[in-house]
Amino acid sequence: MKHIKLFEQFTNSVNEKKVHLDQLIDVLANLEDAFTEEEFIEFGEDVNVDPKSMRKIFNDYWNLKPVERLKYSTEDWAEWLRKNYKIQ
Repeated sequence: MKHIKLFEQFTNSVNEKKVHLDQLIDVLANLEDAFTEEEFIEFGEDVNVDPKSMRKIFNDYWNLKPVERLKYSTEDWAEWLRKNYKIQ
């Protein structure tokens, strides 16, 4: 029984630290009218991404050409996050 409780605690801690990729992608897809830089960085707490990475993501997002940002699909954003930030 003790092992089951330890496993549940471990599973909960892993799940809490897992990046919520779907939420992050949704925000990226709508970022232009959604967040200031500071709000985006604070949002990182909700999706389990550290502030330094969130600041880099925000700045790199704005370095993309507007036409690229607008045409990115959910899959494109997921690939962009995996490739550039190792976020999965």
